[in-house]
Amino acid sequence: MANSRSISHETWTHAREVLVYYFSRRHGFEHAEDLAQDTLTAILSRDDFEFDREEDFQRVCLGFARFVSKAGHRSALRNGHSPLEVEVASPGHHALGARATESRILLDEVREIGSTQLREEDWQIILSGANLGGEPVEASRAENANKFRVNLHRARKKLVSALGWKGSKS
Repeated sequence: MANSRSISHETWTHAREVLVYYFSRRHGFEHAEDLAQDTLTAILSRDDFEFDREEDFQRVCLGFARFVSKAGHRSALRNGHSPLEVEVASPGHHALGARATESRILLDEVREIGSTQLREEDWQIILSGANLGGEPVEASRAENANKFRVNLHRARKKLVSALGWKGSKS
């Protein structure tokens, strides 16, 4: 019976080439050589794997490669990143244009309705949540942060209802 320690150097080299091809072509991993090395290391660390013929070694390698591939895919998702977009979309209007004026008028109306029709503590929670000069909320502990988020959600629903916007359900 053959095991991973009794395999010839040529078979190991061929298995490495097959694994690099497997990871780079089939899965499109950029670090295919590292994954092939991880697969061969995993096989070498297992002393209990025995097979009848040396030709079965490649099947064993591909079997291990499936698990290494899954682990590599999970790692890539967890640690992967996408480049940031350099171009930022410009606003559809100028700062001194008509749309900017309409936006300012709408915001002034929202602030007036919010400050007059909501309870003072609800309005302060909304201002604090929007970082608009409301009293700072103590959220040092997780339970306080969760409580703040719940209260902010409820206060925003009350504001939407006071504004009469579509979809305001109490």
